[in-house]
Amino acid sequence: GPSGAVHAFEPLPAHAGLVRRSAELNGLTHLHVQQSAAGAVAGEATLQEPHYGALSRLVSEGARGRLHRVPVLRLDDWAA
Repeated sequence: GPSGAVHAFEPLPAHAGLVRRSAELNGLTHLHVQQSAAGAVAGEATLQEPHYGALSRLVSEGARGRLHRVPVLRLDDWAA
């Protein structure tokens, strides 16, 4: 409803920017973008960006492909 809020977690800067811009263009003032991944442990992680599609994932060291270091938030910490 009008008093609610939506929080999107998008770690890639370009994608976070697109979500923010879309919210602005559509008047979605209740949408808040957190430029971070959500995970079990707070800190930093390596995100693998696919060559197509939108299924990025956190990967372990040694992974190949388009890799990005991204901040990671624990949802419990963020919501506290």
